[in-house]
Amino acid sequence: MIVTNESDIGEVVRRRRLALGLSQTQLAEQAATTRQWVSRLEQGRGDVTVSRLLAILDVLGLTTDVSPPRSAAPSASAAQSMIDPSILDVLRRLPEGG
Repeated sequence: MIVTNESDIGEVVRRRRLALGLSQTQLAEQAATTRQWVSRLEQGRGDVTVSRLLAILDVLGLTTDVSPPRSAAPSASAAQSMIDPSILDVLRRLPEGG
């Protein structure tokens, strides 16, 4: 899942916790934090520090992958501007469907 905000992180944590059959209290104890903090995390609220988040992810057996955002595919006009004009001219002269 691509995580883009605090709510996404909370949803991932909640789903994984439930899949493992853990209560918020059990997860909090294993990650050395409080149940209230886990609750706020799952709701996308609260003070999510990297160290606490990593502790939670470790207990849940989850990893992180930090990468640049995916860029959207270029529009047709942007794609055409990347093609050599002489090639575009040849393509325009081709018969339809062929």
